Amino acid sequence: MEENKMISKNPEVINQIRNMNEFSAFTFNISLRLRLCHALWSSASITGRLQKVQSKCHPYWPPVGKTMTNGHLSVTVMEEKRLLAFISRTLSIMNQETEEKRTMFQFHFITWPDHGVPNPFQLVQFQRSVDQQQTSLPGPLVVHCSAGIGRTGTYIALDALLKHSQSSQTIDVYQYTLTMRKDRLNMIQTVEQYIALHDALDVSLSFPDTSIPKGRFGVDQDNRHHRIQDEFEALNKTKQAFVEKDYSIALSNANIPKNRSRDCIPVNRFRVRLKSPMEGRDDYINAVVLPSCSRSYGFLATQLPLEDTCVDFWRMVYDYNSQIVVLLDRPESDVQLLPEDDQSDLEIEVFKISMSGTIKDLGDTQEVDICLHKQQDKEKRQLKVLLTSVRDRDTNKIATRRLANAVSSTIRLEAARKTTAITVVCRDGKTNCVPFCLLKTVIERMDLDNTVDVFDAAREIQTRRPDTFNTMEDIRVIYQSLEEYIDSTSIYLNE
Repeated sequence: MEENKMISKNPEVINQIRNMNEFSAFTFNISLRLRLCHALWSSASITGRLQKVQSKCHPYWPPVGKTMTNGHLSVTVMEEKRLLAFISRTLSIMNQETEEKRTMFQFHFITWPDHGVPNPFQLVQFQRSVDQQQTSLPGPLVVHCSAGIGRTGTYIALDALLKHSQSSQTIDVYQYTLTMRKDRLNMIQTVEQYIALHDALDVSLSFPDTSIPKGRFGVDQDNRHHRIQDEFEALNKTKQAFVEKDYSIALSNANIPKNRSRDCIPVNRFRVRLKSPMEGRDDYINAVVLPSCSRSYGFLATQLPLEDTCVDFWRMVYDYNSQIVVLLDRPESDVQLLPEDDQSDLEIEVFKISMSGTIKDLGDTQEVDICLHKQQDKEKRQLKVLLTSVRDRDTNKIATRRLANAVSSTIRLEAARKTTAITVVCRDGKTNCVPFCLLKTVIERMDLDNTVDVFDAAREIQTRRPDTFNTMEDIRVIYQSLEEYIDSTSIYLNE
């Protein structure tokens, strides 16, 4: 029987269900020397850099492109890819005495809270990514967290039980936990971790992997309808039900007038909180924080401001240092959000907004350079504003080419700027904002690792904006827009 090891610390060996010596557990303070002498090719780190105030975890890798020396071993990070829940790194390790070199792949899960458990979908995505890489490598897998028992035990059990279920069609969490604890005490340290393991197993077995390689996207047309239907049904299963108290801040007497409609308001937990104090105003704006591929604060999705909330809109842009604003609907005639031209300034309470040049007409999209200045602040912030419409005037449906072009223009602007949250605006803060944010997130993931996963990105958005993806067409339009984007990008590259 082929030996396939997974190592954790100190190192006691953890028996896998079928293969002996499959796992062993490491604390975070791992010796790089062991990595070379055991021919290790990959590792899974399940901890953040800092826990509480005290630093329990010290990184054994340098920043990207830098080299760290540990004894006679040098470590260089050749590449780093950051997703929302984890980071993957390619490390080059060299023995300076023998000049032997090894390439190692590290997967670093970063969303396990200090006092709590992770999102089961994120943990499953992490496990699948590690497993996909590990199956192509010859050596064992290192698993570690800060103590080497709690999170490490949870991950090892998840991976081992899923592999066992493929052949036996059975899962015995209790018995496998006992098996691990024979070799290392307290593997799976808390009741909460034990429950999290069950939740992750349930997700993995109930929701198949929806990611597909970019190269297969265009040739998978025959299965696309079934894929879209399956993903729509899965989104309905994962949709969280919120009650009125979850919207209490938006529905307070002071804030009801700030909403265009009671049908589109933010959940308390995911609303944008304004930071800069202003006399007579609280921290509320009808806006939701949405994640991108790699950042929890990827987008600030908000409604077109009302006459009385224009100041709150610019407070939000200022507070979050948003450098790109995408207007997917035009402001109403009685609401002035931007200056009329480059010869006049617009003053809204403590903010002065001016154009830094003329409006650039780019077909479906107009581009404006804006200078945002807050009174008593010496800094003048330079912003880019995109004005576009993503809907067909006759049918009022999403025009996939326009949506793809709007995202493409935003990606172009983002490449030249510091990465901050992008402000995305439409009439209600949802109808056009959500497809824009979803498409951009899917494209960002595709450009990062050549993977397309519409469901996973949609699920993350739906968690924060539950009143979304109510029809199959909401999913279908993303697939069609992505196809438009790929086609237009291919034409550009071939010119």
